[in-house]
Formats: sequence, structure tokens, C-alpha cells
Amino acid sequence: MRKRQWLFVVLVAGVISFSSGGLGIAGDGTCSLPIKVVVFTECQGGPCSSSTTGGGAPYASRFGAFRSSDIQFGTTTHFSWYPFNQNSFGAELSGLLKVRDTDTYTFTLNSDDGSVLWIDGNLVVNNGGPHAPGKASGSTPLTAGIHSFEVQFFECCGGPSGVDLTLPRGVTYFSPEDCEDED
Repeated sequence: MRKRQWLFVVLVAGVISFSSGGLGIAGDGTCSLPIKVVVFTECQGGPCSSSTTGGGAPYASRFGAFRSSDIQFGTTTHFSWYPFNQNSFGAELSGLLKVRDTDTYTFTLNSDDGSVLWIDGNLVVNNGGPHAPGKASGSTPLTAGIHSFEVQFFECCGGPSGVDLTLPRGVTYFSPEDCEDED
């Protein structure tokens, strides 16, 4: 199968499992790719500008969605990530993390423009505001087990676009293999 056709099949399959299931589990009970990516366009209350702060805000209108195996949309794309051919957008990337041992863990976001990482509803990394590709890190104590996370990201103002989340050793995305272990 040609590369473009394969990508279309993967995106369609991801959107179908996203729309029919919850975090990680498709509507038919099988596991899907662990990361939900929802893309938003249209700024709330007018045009987006360099005063934009935070992660995915102020974008509000859902444009599309797909699933991914990880959050590596910056360096792997040479900061040329424009999902659905959008030049100005926000994205919410969410899923579950599997933590091996109770400890304090450091997470890193590398993004252009703003990004923030929330784990179990707590802000862990703030790399907000419009900026060139740059990294920010933050640490949080986590117990062994499963934790929810969300990365909020926005691209505005032209130029490069992308976001990467670096997981520390001992932390992985909840994956299809984890679903099989729970059967």
C-alpha cells in the first residue's frame, strides 16, 4: 500500500475508534492507539495574537481528531506540524500514563508555540505563550499505577509548529498491550 493510502487508513481508523470509545478502548472493546488528539480552530472572541497565553486556549471550535502512539510532533516533523493543514490552531492531546514505581518524576515539553502538561488535573509543566522551539520541564510525585494526562498546545503567529512530550524512565503511555493484560 502506498504511504499516503496507509496514512489515510491509520487516520480514519483512529478517528473511528476515537469517536466510538473512551480513553484507549475502542467501542468494540479492543485497544486503540493511546493518545487522543483533538484539533481546534477559531479563536474565542476575535483574532488570535501574540498575547495568547497558556496551552490550547483560546481556540474553541473542534475541527478534527485522530489518535497517535505518542506525542512527538515537534522534532520528528522538524517543527512543521500542521494537522488538517491548519496554520493557526489549538490541540488537546490526552490519554493515560502507566507509572511503574511511586516516585517523583520530571517531564519535559518541547514546543513552538505554547504548551502545558496536566497530570491528574494538576499543572506539571508550563511552556506557555508564543515562542520559538523551546523546552520547559516540571516534576511531580506520582504513585505506581495509572494516571490521566492532558497536553494543551497552540500554534499562532506563523513560523514553526510542533510539540513533543518526553516521558521519564519508569513512565509509559497506557498501550494496547496494557489492555490485553487487563482482559
